[in-house]
Formats: sequence, structure tokens, C-alpha cells
Amino acid sequence: GETPLVRETAARLGIEETTFERSPRPTDCILCGLCTRVCDAVGPAAISAVDRGIGREIAPPFHDAPAACVGCLACAEICPTRFIPYETSDTRRTIWGRTFEMLRCPRCGRAHVTGEQARFWERTRGVPAGWMETCDTCKRAGLAATAASLGAPAPVPAATATAGSR
Repeated sequence: GETPLVRETAARLGIEETTFERSPRPTDCILCGLCTRVCDAVGPAAISAVDRGIGREIAPPFHDAPAACVGCLACAEICPTRFIPYETSDTRRTIWGRTFEMLRCPRCGRAHVTGEQARFWERTRGVPAGWMETCDTCKRAGLAATAASLGAPAPVPAATATAGSR
């Protein structure tokens, strides 16, 4: 049916009809703008709200594949209706009509970030070159191993620390 997720939610709340004019192109986008705000906050500003009234939608400029998009998926992950389609594999990610090559962690081999996203962070945020190549899981494991090799004391469980401080 038309806008399945929105209609299901409305039915659960007892709403069966709307006073709004129906869109000629049904969509699950509720125009909350979270995707455009996160895209602006992350930096690329690749998508925005376009048009007015019943034709209002979220889209890249001129409905073309946005050159500014880095394939980070922030927009898709924050979308409350999961409306923004994307595909991710071990080698590629596609979103907003663009396809990106995935970087693989040199330690575990997991594809975790697009090459464009890594270069964007290096160029705009001063992230050291190569920092984004290693996945967060392997970075944490490396940091834990470094801490252990330095003889760092093991963390004290909260219950033990509370009992000993009385």
C-alpha cells in the first residue's frame, strides 16, 4: 500500500484518514530533515530539502548523484523510517546514485569505510593520512595491547571500588 511504514504507525495510533492531500509519489519519507542536518554536520552537505508543498522531498542537487557525498551512510542510519536506500558489500557501497570503493582494514580485512570518506576526513578535519584504514575494532584492540604491555593496572570492578571506599 501507500507509504507502508507511515500507514502502519498511523493505524496503530487509531488514525485511518488524513486531511492532507495525498502525494502523487508515495514515500515513507516524513520530511523530518534529520538526514539533511546530519549530512551538514558531518560536512559534505550533499542532500537537502527541495521544492515546496506536496512536491517537497529530500534529494541531492538537481536530482543528480551528489558529487559532495562521501558514502558515509550517516543520512541512512539516522532516518527514522529507513527510507534512504543503499547497498553495501565487501568491495562497494552505493547511495544517492553514487558507488564508492570500500577500504578494508589491513589487520582483520573487514570493509568498514569508503575511500572517499577517509580522504574527506583527512582533507577537512586534519585526520592523519592512513588513520581511517584500520577499523575501530582493531584500533581498540591495538590500544588495549599497548596498555597491557605498559603494565597498566587492570580496571577495578565498580562493586569492589564502592565496597573499599566506605
